Amino acid sequence: MCGDCPSKWLDPTTLLPEIVPGAAPYWPPGFQIPGCGSCDQGAGCLVGCVMAFNSNYAPLPPADPPAPPDTPLPPAPWPNPPLSGFNFSIIFSDHIVLQQAPAMSAVYGPTGSMSSDAEVWVTVALMNGSSSYSIQASVSSGRWKAFLRPTPDSFGVLSYNITANCLSGCTGNTSVVSLLDVVFGDVFFGIGQSNLVKNFLVTYGGDDSLAKINNGLYDNIRLMSGTSEIAGLDPQVPPTHPWRRVKDAAALPPDNTDSWWQFSAVCFHFAESITDQFKSAGRTPPTLGLISVAIGGSQIEEWITDSVASTCFGYEHNANGNELNHVCWDSNVRPFLDFTIKGVVMYQGENNAGTLHGNSALNVGYSCMMPKLIDLFRKEWSKVPGTTDPLFPFGLVSLSTSDSEGSSDIGSFRFAQTGSYGVVPNPLMINSWMAHAYDLADPWIFCEDSPPTKTCPGCDTIDPQYNCSSPNEGPTIHPR
Repeated sequence: MCGDCPSKWLDPTTLLPEIVPGAAPYWPPGFQIPGCGSCDQGAGCLVGCVMAFNSNYAPLPPADPPAPPDTPLPPAPWPNPPLSGFNFSIIFSDHIVLQQAPAMSAVYGPTGSMSSDAEVWVTVALMNGSSSYSIQASVSSGRWKAFLRPTPDSFGVLSYNITANCLSGCTGNTSVVSLLDVVFGDVFFGIGQSNLVKNFLVTYGGDDSLAKINNGLYDNIRLMSGTSEIAGLDPQVPPTHPWRRVKDAAALPPDNTDSWWQFSAVCFHFAESITDQFKSAGRTPPTLGLISVAIGGSQIEEWITDSVASTCFGYEHNANGNELNHVCWDSNVRPFLDFTIKGVVMYQGENNAGTLHGNSALNVGYSCMMPKLIDLFRKEWSKVPGTTDPLFPFGLVSLSTSDSEGSSDIGSFRFAQTGSYGVVPNPLMINSWMAHAYDLADPWIFCEDSPPTKTCPGCDTIDPQYNCSSPNEGPTIHPR
């Protein structure tokens, strides 16, 4: 117990060398510790008790911290070895959703030869045959890539066939490959740990969602259906499954690893919420494409590069025993960087809750790494102008107080999730939003379970252009 811990305001510049020389403690700056009867004894008394906030001590954006030399990342590994034969990347399949206009989406794959002399043409045609266009793909190091014309969402009215034809220089069993029933909409990419991995077999609400799916209420949703963990951590084989219309995915048996039942429940309920809010506003919801690549037990260090993690004091050098912290970045994110998306949803934290929560103003701990993860994703995903928005929406889910994992000072960690600000968006995490799960136990991970909770954000918070007249439903919270 730490009942003797004195009440005090913590200035962001306070130095507690017994924790980290020159660094701030676990709790966020600007909080008073008036009573510590229930928290753990530790370096300066760890947070787990009642706190109050003094805005005079609110953290400011860090002043240009020293950074390591900006070594360009190597090219993203494309899922498919170059010599696997001419084809689309395994990320693509029939029924896929590509990011809609104004963004420019790309299709790509291996040529089957390391030669750069291959000639590949791509044709995009409406399935009804009324119009089409063709473009020549660029070819480099055994891979071809074609940027498509920005195409608006047709809201289920139109779909396309996309055909790639290698005229010369390719190898494999065929020189012509096609994607059928392709649509354009908004694609969201999910990352995190078991919170996001958990599927409808282990959470409440599956039967209710299934009934709505079978009644056609979510025909606007398609997904890379199945569990995100089946492929393992291999940069050449990311956790990918065939794309399916949600009704088709839900018709598969629950024990089929490609079924809707084994897809991330959080990701799907996120798309449900957007759809429901549009319909409540009397508007047609967008076509939504969902990808989940979450890995149970992963730490934030595994989702960023070593060069980024090393700018934050106190990061785990061997997260989960991995010599290379960036294993999830390499295997589950980088292979998708050429795939244009709308935004990212992240539900992660328990496996970092027992580590240094830190202080973003001093570039320490999780509070430092969370904003820098967002910056890294945006920088790398938007390298080609006109594709993924360099300020794409980034969503987080706050951790609950009653998870089966985590630590005793989850209140402090929720503030670390916001970069020490206690609310998003903030100066370090612009165009971001947070869905609150602070009073939800493990199974209760969706919006409809407890009406007072308001777990999901308003769709205008995710993207003001959605214009569905829905306010941000998530309150600003302080740890208790």
